[in-house]
Amino acid sequence: NEHEKVELFVSCRSLKNMDYFSKSDPVVIMYVQNSKTHIYQEFGRTEMIKDNLNPNFATSFQMTFVFEEHQNLKFEVIDIDSDTSFELIGTAETSLGKIMGAKSQLLILDVMNGKSKHGKLIIRGEKIVSSSEVLSAIVKCNKIPSQHWIHKTRPFLKFLKIREDNFQALAFTTEYVGSLNPIFRP
Repeated sequence: NEHEKVELFVSCRSLKNMDYFSKSDPVVIMYVQNSKTHIYQEFGRTEMIKDNLNPNFATSFQMTFVFEEHQNLKFEVIDIDSDTSFELIGTAETSLGKIMGAKSQLLILDVMNGKSKHGKLIIRGEKIVSSSEVLSAIVKCNKIPSQHWIHKTRPFLKFLKIREDNFQALAFTTEYVGSLNPIFRP
């Protein structure tokens, strides 16, 4: 029974806006179908990205890819309205085998709500190479130019993981710091 650990990175493009006064605040929830009961169970969810119809999520999904098994996946893209309320933007279904078998392990699916297309879901799979190495760093910046006349500039850092095919996956985002000389948490 051959299997390997894989990581799935998700992003969306051209999502339908569900909000009237701002852009949607999307989250992607991934479900895995139980092979015996055929019931989809929640596997995990991304972080929420505010006011963005083209989000690149930092939260990825790690799972075991079993070659002989048909591992069906369902992705729900939702718009978070409050702590207790959300709207469904749409869903997309595929299998882990289709993702890992796709060219460059990249699959682009329509986000469907009924018969309507509500954007695209981009899923990129990557084999996990086990390593016990850990990187911890403290990053400081000096004299960042202010980007706003009225609002205070709140810088943050994005770390991208660059694959051999030059695809850039968002790996980590720091907190926002209210200073033009920020020191970020390790």
